[in-house]
Amino acid sequence: MTLESKCPHCQGTGYELNHKETGASIREARQGAGITTRQIARSLGVSKSYVSALECGDRRWTRALREKFVIAIAKTPLDTGER
Repeated sequence: MTLESKCPHCQGTGYELNHKETGASIREARQGAGITTRQIARSLGVSKSYVSALECGDRRWTRALREKFVIAIAKTPLDTGER
């Protein structure tokens, strides 16, 4: 992850992130799990537009949201390709 676009809220914490890259990674994980924006918003307890802002890097992922996201992804059945 690059640190070119440091978040002013993260500076000095040792956890400086590029939130656009983080959001893109989260979007890939959500899409890879076959979860829609609406479904993940419901799981996180936020609006669909808020999820969109998180995935675009316009909002910060809090620890609580990250934990809820991981739980939501973990609950998604994996597609084994077997029919």
